[in-house]
Amino acid sequence: MLSSHVRSAGARPGRAVALIAIFPLSLGLISPALASAPSSAASAASAPAASDARRAYAAAGWQGRQLDSDGAIPSGFGNYKDWGLTVDTALALAADGRHPKKLATVTSAVKKHYYADYATYQGTVSANAMSKTLVLAKSLHRNARDFGGHDLRRIVLNRMAGSGAGVEQGRLRDKTTTDLPTDYSNTFGQAYGVIGLARSGGVPMKAVSYLLRQRCSDGYFRIYPVVGETCDQSGSAADVDATALAVQALVTARDHGVSLPAGVLSGSVGWLVTVQKSNGSFGGGVGTEASNTNSTGLAAQALAATKRWTPASLARAWVRKLQITTYRAGKGPAAKDVGAIAYDKAALKDALANGLTSTSRGQFQRATPQAYFALDREPLGKLLAP
Repeated sequence: MLSSHVRSAGARPGRAVALIAIFPLSLGLISPALASAPSSAASAASAPAASDARRAYAAAGWQGRQLDSDGAIPSGFGNYKDWGLTVDTALALAADGRHPKKLATVTSAVKKHYYADYATYQGTVSANAMSKTLVLAKSLHRNARDFGGHDLRRIVLNRMAGSGAGVEQGRLRDKTTTDLPTDYSNTFGQAYGVIGLARSGGVPMKAVSYLLRQRCSDGYFRIYPVVGETCDQSGSAADVDATALAVQALVTARDHGVSLPAGVLSGSVGWLVTVQKSNGSFGGGVGTEASNTNSTGLAAQALAATKRWTPASLARAWVRKLQITTYRAGKGPAAKDVGAIAYDKAALKDALANGLTSTSRGQFQRATPQAYFALDREPLGKLLAP
């Protein structure tokens, strides 16, 4: 695992990070949803302040400027593109909605490249990548049955294991035409799949049931399935990122008519609240237990989706402290990267002192899209570009 951890829902699990900055933003540029006055104490707690709207705008804008001439985020390895991170970038730009040219650029690039360059590898069709792209397509108001020339909904449904798979029934798993032995599908892809299917015409209960089998009795979700063993039987470690995405998936399924077992959703949300650190931050899973903006952004998004406004606001406040702002950067080396969000305190300190280097920029590019959702908190089940 990379220490700077944004986990991709692509063909292979990975982790990464990024930084946020603030540009001046007139009130006229703030969306009506963010600028409107709250009508109650609950809505006041849920509505980001104007300063958070400016921070979100700056973060999305910085991330959009990281796109290369092909409309993708570079991987940092030769001429390869990081299409999973590019999809994350598109989701943040769609949620913000105030950088239409960048959103159009990245949308066009993803449509053109996702199938061949992101979702397939040596004959294997990735369930994770297809599921995540399905969520993006719906967030962009696009036809999920013809996105870039492919029927995304049908492809994701075809990744689902049938009754003949036994305990694996309902799992969204990789399918291959070669002899590759490894299935890289995991709880991230299952959660994205539940969200995407629910939003595009309905999610089969067996997909939701398989996701629930990745939940331990303490309320958390494991990231990697263990064939034939429940989460408790396998002794799988807790994973904040997987739990946050699973919570969003369960909320989306519920909102689209799926009946959930009593106490499951509240128990998992309760677990998230119990592992929140006193400063408002969250750590991730094994190897990324320390406070980081990736995990905190995902957790804040899940907490907001379940209307747990107080812990979501604490998470937002912590992420705010790790954003590169005009005030923090001054005229120093980080001034040209206002809008980025650091993975952790050490990354922010280094950036303010030395600027973003060729080795550190990739971490910021990977942290910002997920940290963005601590500021905006638009849930994946309802995310829609303007």
